[in-house]
Amino acid sequence: MPLDGEAEEISEPRGVGRPLGTTKLQPTEETLKQIEGLARIQCTQREAAAVLRVHRDTFANFLNTHEKALEAWENGLEQGKASLRRLQYKNAENGNATMQVWLGKQWLDQTDKSYQEIAGKDGATLVPAINVTVGRDQS
Repeated sequence: MPLDGEAEEISEPRGVGRPLGTTKLQPTEETLKQIEGLARIQCTQREAAAVLRVHRDTFANFLNTHEKALEAWENGLEQGKASLRRLQYKNAENGNATMQVWLGKQWLDQTDKSYQEIAGKDGATLVPAINVTVGRDQS
């Protein structure tokens, strides 16, 4: 037991944990489905690593070394985008004017245009005035 003001030394057990260079992530069907599902909801790799209970570097290395895992990740990302697009389109079809305008801008290159008309007193057309001063050179 440490005396007042002294820190207790904590020793780490030896031989505990996985051997260096191994990971608890394995490219099983269950893991690949989970990776695809996380990507489908557009998780970041950092978020996916947290859900899978591994370090973000471990998850990145796993994707880089297991082709099926990377494929599951990439497919999940694209499926998620397609799902969101489907929902947006459905909203537009159901009469959501905001979504219709937004999709028109995104897909059809539509833009908001505003015109500003400047008029004189009582709506009279303004005529630009040009003042010209002609003088002689006094040299």
